[in-house]
Amino acid sequence: MNKVDVNDLAIVCPHIIKNERPILYIDKDEKDRFAFMCGLYDHIGTEGARLSHISHIVEADKSIKEAIENLKQNQYCERKSINHEWFFGELE
Repeated sequence: MNKVDVNDLAIVCPHIIKNERPILYIDKDEKDRFAFMCGLYDHIGTEGARLSHISHIVEADKSIKEAIENLKQNQYCERKSINHEWFFGELE
């Protein structure tokens, strides 16, 4: 498991910021930066995204903590719904 500094900032989908949708996709780039997305395709990439402390994300969804601690550089994880397990893969 990787230690995650919850005081770091992350890119967050506008639907998550507004509490309209759950987090279904997370990625961690080569510089250890996280992005939390709703995973739906009705917007392009990080369009409209905001920065938020990771602590706010974890407080809103406790299942995120274990996922981000298991995420390595250049990896992503996704799930079909909040009731599904996380699937991990490599970023291209």
